Amino acid sequence: MENSVAFLARFPMPAVVLSALLGVGHLVLRISDDLRPPLFLQPASTIIRPQQVVTAGIFEDSAPNLLVVVLALLYSAKALQPEWGDRECMRFVMLVNVLHLSASWLCMVLLYVLFREEHYLFARLGGCAGLLGALSVAIKQQVAHGKLPTEAQPAWLAAVLPHVVLVQLCWGLAVLALLRAGPPDELLLAINGTVAAWVYLRFYQPRPGGAAGDSSSGFSFAALFPGPVQPPLRILGRVCFGIVSSLSCGSFPPLGWDAPVSWMVQPVAS
Repeated sequence: MENSVAFLARFPMPAVVLSALLGVGHLVLRISDDLRPPLFLQPASTIIRPQQVVTAGIFEDSAPNLLVVVLALLYSAKALQPEWGDRECMRFVMLVNVLHLSASWLCMVLLYVLFREEHYLFARLGGCAGLLGALSVAIKQQVAHGKLPTEAQPAWLAAVLPHVVLVQLCWGLAVLALLRAGPPDELLLAINGTVAAWVYLRFYQPRPGGAAGDSSSGFSFAALFPGPVQPPLRILGRVCFGIVSSLSCGSFPPLGWDAPVSWMVQPVAS
């Protein structure tokens, strides 16, 4: 018991508490399948059950995926907490959770409109794949700025960190394909979690001096992925950036996004 307490004491307390809540949520789903309808994201019922855009991302029904998410959460919190602080870490997790589930709901509705398949309205999506995607982006940012030097990590982790975003997407695909943890549409959670986290960290995370986000070339969307796929992603990113900028009437990118910022300073916890 004392060894367990000593081990958990090495990690930020909010991450330990959130990990415990994820474990409790998993046990609740194991005890009663009747709780899935109100907790998981079902596009047809989300309008009358809006809590789904919060709960679907924290109730994980796959034990292997839960284990990976808890380990990733504890490691990420320990790596991010010195710079971000507990408050910013929790804001990041909660904000990305709601954003990626909302985006997944919208994607499923659009897929229904395009293909007229009722599956897209009544599929139940849930799990922590979006959280895992978000954490991978935050870790990738730290690696890009030299705050997680790979030479200081174990050999296997040093090999994973530069490609952590791709690794988590492959893991999400493997969980769905091999463990049948949910419908294939649940890969949307991992993708949207990755995109939502990158958009927040890239453009909106508050920093001192009125700066926002991270405009460095090392944290472009293409830079999240290995070199061979970066050129087409870079072109796609420029096109999307131009379209959104043109349609936003000057509100995007946000004020202060391209301001110089020291990456040794902590984000503003407001």
